[in-house]
Amino acid sequence: MSESWFQSLARYLICRALACISHGQLRLKLSYLGHDEPDVVLGSPSTDGSDQSVVVIINNAHAWVRMFQSMNLGFAEAYMAQEVQCKDLLGLFRLYIANLDTLDQSIDITFSQLLPLAARSLYPGNVPAKSRLDIAFHYDESNEVFSNFLSEDMSYSSAIWSGEEDESLESAQLRKVQRIIDRARISSSHHVLDIGCGWGHLTIQAVKQTGCRVTGVTLSQEQKQFVEERVIAAGLEDKIDIVLCDYREAPRIKGGYDQVISIEMLEHVGNNFLSRFFLVISTLLNPETGVMVVQASTIYRKSPSNLETFMTRYVFPGGFLHTSHDLLTAIHDGSDGALEVETIENIGPHYVRTLQCWREKFELTWPETRAIFVKKKPEATQDEIEAYRRRWVYYFTYCEAGFRYRMLGNCIISAVRPFSPESCRRMVSA
Repeated sequence: MSESWFQSLARYLICRALACISHGQLRLKLSYLGHDEPDVVLGSPSTDGSDQSVVVIINNAHAWVRMFQSMNLGFAEAYMAQEVQCKDLLGLFRLYIANLDTLDQSIDITFSQLLPLAARSLYPGNVPAKSRLDIAFHYDESNEVFSNFLSEDMSYSSAIWSGEEDESLESAQLRKVQRIIDRARISSSHHVLDIGCGWGHLTIQAVKQTGCRVTGVTLSQEQKQFVEERVIAAGLEDKIDIVLCDYREAPRIKGGYDQVISIEMLEHVGNNFLSRFFLVISTLLNPETGVMVVQASTIYRKSPSNLETFMTRYVFPGGFLHTSHDLLTAIHDGSDGALEVETIENIGPHYVRTLQCWREKFELTWPETRAIFVKKKPEATQDEIEAYRRRWVYYFTYCEAGFRYRMLGNCIISAVRPFSPESCRRMVSA
């Protein structure tokens, strides 16, 4: 297979941008040009062995066009479409993060101006390879797919590990739930609102441990049905209500909720609605004694680019990661000072092992997940099925690298009502 003039241009510009790699080595094998084509070698491995060479095999010249349009999204799509191969994705992501300061500048200059727009015109998106990816993306994930890689409690957020090598994911997730309950200071007389309650692990555990009442809200009909079945099985129908609604439409109660909890839902709020999210929470809480606890993934700095990424297209459309500073500012500004941060804890390093467990279990149960996908999409080709599998593997590894090398964090933040004479009098009388 030969290259078109535009593919050659894209390859030249991408390799020029990657020439700034100074930590570690990237070796590109152009298999589509034949075995006699020399490798493209960028950077050099360190003498102490800390930065090893990462090999990427380019199987199809169209991969250059994808990466030219958007390096982040383009490489991911090329990987899913089997246009590129890499046996060490984690090492590749480590290489990118280690050179992030220079790569961001080089890639932004080359790819974020007018040429990517020309690429989109010359190579429209509706090509067979992209259609395969669209099937993988548009598939409506079922509870069974998630149960094939999550722990039995169905917690889809970072656990907190004890450090013991043989600890189970279930045990680590229960420890995290206990941390949230402790931060919120829940007691039997309290009414808790759980925004984005997921599959209900925290909701049910809070009631079992404290005897409180919980209202959970979710936008997923499948999750609502799943949680309600778990609630009935636990005999807690009189303590738990699950409502299908947006958080802005959550039921209001007289006097406000004693606690509002939200676990890894902030990532879906979006950049323009962060302050409003905390405004809504503030209005839902008891004005004197309300406590808020949120758990959210964070990023060390805002992205300088508005280009679509793998995560925003294929995993969390419309999602946005905030910096921890932005979260703290939004809590204050959104609540107009009516919420005061009490504690903040970064459990990001614990996400590494959590994601490893998810990836290992996904690979172990892939035959079952594959069967679910094929049943949903019986017309799917082998390439489409493989694109679906690779999407999940890429997602787990991509996120693991972010947390492992501290590009990403995961914060548990608690906030309370600030001092007032009334709160002082209440404490004295107690």
